[in-house]
Amino acid sequence: MGRSLHTGFRLLMVTMVVLGSLVACGETTIDPASTYKVITPASIKAGEAIPAPNSEVILSLSGLIGQTNNAQQLDFSMETLEQLDVVEYTLEDPFLGRTVTYQGVLISSIFEAAKVTEGAKTVKAVALNDYSVDIPIDELRTMPVILATRIDGERMAVADKGPLEIVFPYHAYKLEHEKYVGMWIWQLRSMEIK
Repeated sequence: MGRSLHTGFRLLMVTMVVLGSLVACGETTIDPASTYKVITPASIKAGEAIPAPNSEVILSLSGLIGQTNNAQQLDFSMETLEQLDVVEYTLEDPFLGRTVTYQGVLISSIFEAAKVTEGAKTVKAVALNDYSVDIPIDELRTMPVILATRIDGERMAVADKGPLEIVFPYHAYKLEHEKYVGMWIWQLRSMEIK
């Protein structure tokens, strides 16, 4: 009886190890920093004041933010935005149907600079043509999602999805296109943090 119990316990332990290995194989843990390359280190660090733009405002943040520079919102010019870390990655763009290299600022860095409130749940992203989509904030905080300012080294014109585009890291994460297609917004002009 004791030997049978011991054999049964060993069999149970082996089964648990095998099942644990199978479950672990199905999960992929990715270090977000390994999916992009820093092109220009930040000259404005998280927590520092963001100056009001001296040139055209290309992005406005409002809502649950702790830093503003224009009444109740935080405005960025292209120059100010790119004073945060500029990063790049290369991926197969699902809309262009070709491989491109995007450069821009991690949205998580923008959130840090804006001092987005911990309780924030959603970002309402609005494009120049008033198209809008609500994006769960956790998607933008946990993955290296870029707010792209350049494609293949060139600034993006409004006619070419610019001046700003939210780009998801399709090259590093297994993302369901149907889920993210509406969140991959170009001609972005504002984000309301809710």
